[in-house]
Amino acid sequence: MKHRAAVFLYGLARSNRKTWNSILTNLVYSNCIDLYAHIWKLPSSSANNHGFASESLKTTSRLVSELLYCPHLVNISIQQQITHTPFILCDSNGVQYNHSNQLNCSLSIRSSLALADCQYDWYILTRSDIRFRTALKLDFLDPSCGFYYSGFLNSSSGQHECEDLIMICHKRYLNVFELFHHYLATLRFHDHAIYNRIFYVLDELSIPRQQLPFKQNHDYLLHRTLASRINRKLSIQV
Repeated sequence: MKHRAAVFLYGLARSNRKTWNSILTNLVYSNCIDLYAHIWKLPSSSANNHGFASESLKTTSRLVSELLYCPHLVNISIQQQITHTPFILCDSNGVQYNHSNQLNCSLSIRSSLALADCQYDWYILTRSDIRFRTALKLDFLDPSCGFYYSGFLNSSSGQHECEDLIMICHKRYLNVFELFHHYLATLRFHDHAIYNRIFYVLDELSIPRQQLPFKQNHDYLLHRTLASRINRKLSIQV
């Protein structure tokens, strides 16, 4: 492999075994790289993860069980999600968004990255609800481009929108996540629209960016459904 990389899973446990196996198969195993995971044990409020606390706990247990079977797993952390204030805010366009959820997402990213016991060239961040249809081969990675992102063209606005579904960051630019979280926590983004906030930080730090050569609804899907109920004894308690 040309570059040394690792996958960093973050956020709430969502989706099901088929989705999680697709992440392991098409990200971890296909590239033969290390895996780290920071998982929130439970949503902090009924406004998150559909509000199903009992089902969320089962999903967390099932996800952790799956990850522990992965021979590439280096480290995993499970923590209780936090409720932040202010809880709900409006962006510059008057669109309401859950500020607490955004902070928790950013916290989980930072916590996942902090689990690394060595330095990698590339840090691949993704969530547990991204179902990969094809393998994401890393041959395209170029150190002259510091940040790769997933996104789509909004046909109604004509604007390209960045998403936090899959992000790949070069080791030189990991401070983007620290500054992004600082701006979130201090309401620095209050005067900006909710979409593409990461772009403001990338531009401020002069980090070259590029969209991933990986298309949503073709190479991967967003699959947020909580794990279906299955009658089996869980092998781990969290």
